[in-house]
Amino acid sequence: MIRFENGIYRSVLQGNTVEIVYKGANVCEIYLNNVYEGIAPFDYVRQKLYQQEKKRRLAAAYYKHYEYKEFVPIIDVSI
Repeated sequence: MIRFENGIYRSVLQGNTVEIVYKGANVCEIYLNNVYEGIAPFDYVRQKLYQQEKKRRLAAAYYKHYEYKEFVPIIDVSI
C-alpha cells in the first residue's frame, strides 16, 4: 500500500486498483478501479488491505513443469 498526500492510500490487489481516501474521524471512502464503492471505518479497511497484501506476498508460486510434445514435421506434398 502506498500513502499519498491528503490521506490517500492506493494498493493493487489481484489486478484491481484499490484506493481509500481518509476523511477524518476514522471514516474513509473506498474506490475500486476509480469507481466509488462507499464509506467504511478507516482502521478496519487499512488492516484488511494490509492482510491481503501480506497473504499474496507470502503465497508460494506455482510452477507447472513443461510438458514436452512429440515433434511432428509438416511436409508440404502439394508440389
